Amino acid sequence: MLAEVFVNGKNLVILWTSPFRINITDAVHAGKNELELRVTNTWLNRMIGNEQLLKMKEAQREGKPESAQLNNQDLRLQEAGLIGPVLLRSSEYYDT
Repeated sequence: MLAEVFVNGKNLVILWTSPFRINITDAVHAGKNELELRVTNTWLNRMIGNEQLLKMKEAQREGKPESAQLNNQDLRLQEAGLIGPVLLRSSEYYDT
């Protein structure tokens, strides 16, 4: 999982390990600011998704659309996307 952080159009950092926390003090200004997060999914989820699509297409070709649903015991998608809240905290809190 990767998250690119942009503040006011400026690419600040790519976060890829815990605690997924950065100091944006130098990028913000008084008034309205824009925060953008670009989250990238894991490659494992992409491979699992491709496998699921392949199995669904095979089942539909065989005329068994009800069998297109996978038994997900061996192929489980990992949690993905923006999980949890995005919090903006004052610099005083950030240092703790």
